[in-house]
Amino acid sequence: MTSPKPERRRPKSLRAPPNVRRPLSNNASLLILLVSILTVLIATYFVEPDAPAKRMFEKRSPTPYALGLEDDLNQEQGKPPAGWWGTNRAITAQISQRSPLPHPANTPGDGGIEGVTVGGTTATTAGSAVAVAASSGGGIPCFNLGSSSPFCVNSEAAVGGVLMRFEFPPQASWVGIGLGSSMSSADVTLAWINADGTATVSHRTASGQFEPTPNTVQDLQLNTSASGIQTLSGVSTAVVTFLRPIGGITNSQQSFIWAALIGSAPGNNPAASISYHGGTKGTFTGNLLDPANSLSAGGSRTVVGSSGPDPLVYIPLHGWLMAIAWVVMAPAGILVARYFKHRLGVWWFRLHVAFMFGGAGVLTAVSTAAIAYYTQQSGMGHLDVKESGIHVIIGPIVIILTGIQILLGFLIDYLWNPKRKGTPWWDRAHWYLGRLTLLAGLVNVPIGARLMAESQYVSNAVYIAYGILVALILGVVGFCELRGGQSHHVDE
Repeated sequence: MTSPKPERRRPKSLRAPPNVRRPLSNNASLLILLVSILTVLIATYFVEPDAPAKRMFEKRSPTPYALGLEDDLNQEQGKPPAGWWGTNRAITAQISQRSPLPHPANTPGDGGIEGVTVGGTTATTAGSAVAVAASSGGGIPCFNLGSSSPFCVNSEAAVGGVLMRFEFPPQASWVGIGLGSSMSSADVTLAWINADGTATVSHRTASGQFEPTPNTVQDLQLNTSASGIQTLSGVSTAVVTFLRPIGGITNSQQSFIWAALIGSAPGNNPAASISYHGGTKGTFTGNLLDPANSLSAGGSRTVVGSSGPDPLVYIPLHGWLMAIAWVVMAPAGILVARYFKHRLGVWWFRLHVAFMFGGAGVLTAVSTAAIAYYTQQSGMGHLDVKESGIHVIIGPIVIILTGIQILLGFLIDYLWNPKRKGTPWWDRAHWYLGRLTLLAGLVNVPIGARLMAESQYVSNAVYIAYGILVALILGVVGFCELRGGQSHHVDE
């Protein structure tokens, strides 16, 4: 007759004698010190944000910003913009050749372009009309903004650079294109119509998922006489015509990005801060010097919608899941394992697995999948330090260590022996790796929030909640250390 299998139940640890307080262990002291430093840094950053980050702390109304753009559109159409959530669509739109815009004589200092070569002929602006047709080229598609008219780009070679013409809905805050496949190093050209009917063009440089930086020298030459609100084919359309330097533009197919925003214009200053475009953006390939895209070409254009997943969905999803995983779930799992073995019995282990595997592990996996899908579909680099900074260095470390910790945890449970006399090295490795992973996760959450705030609104409540939760973690650690310290299966 075989003996019964011993119950796999963790025995209670030996407690300290009554009224005797154990000193804080070196590991706990180090953890408290590091997290305290982190909390002070976060608090300092919150109170005194540096200049590039101040935009995050400004009080904004939701209408001009990314999350509330449908308010503007409701006034115009009674519905949110088509493609607001970044769905792909291709609508063939017949955009016929339109009548030339009247081009009155230039007046001194009006910023007009005189003697510009258009299609091989010189268009003198003094008292003549420039024969340009709107949105009629066939080289580059137009882009659906979910409004009365699409955003169309016409361009052709000219003396001194590239003559460009943007057409877009009058209710657009701004529109723009950038030479490059992503925002990591794009040469960006923006245009908008101000409240007084004048046009503004802005030459900028993008250096990641942040607001493009205005160039020190604004070298775009606006043709004021060919810019403004025009009626084209019976539709009120904003038109901006300007000359830009040739720069990196070649007579070949090149990669471009585009984006636009419905809302209020940012102002007459070319260096004015612009609001985030949300999901109204995409990429295209084209030749700005192709005659099929010239200002006088006829034909039809294909209107395409926003491409790629919506950052207003995937980036916050990634951030919130990681925040819950590493500011709530992981600390709870570690605290249960460190301090509550003797109180919870076998339930400490079940709760530890639930918090660390079912909570932090699963949330980290889902969050990683979400941001990986977004970066892949958006053409961004997965580990682009230039775009995302140290966040994309710490993040993969947390993900890798999480996987190692989960595997190590199941291995430890498999190897656990109730008759053991000490703590094996794999248990200790699990402890130290767990603390390192938690610290990295706690550090990376506010870094990620700061990064997201460069392109989306992040409420101050996020930082306040983070500080409260970190303070709560510190308080529980300090209380438990003073009351008895770490709880073991056996007396070490």
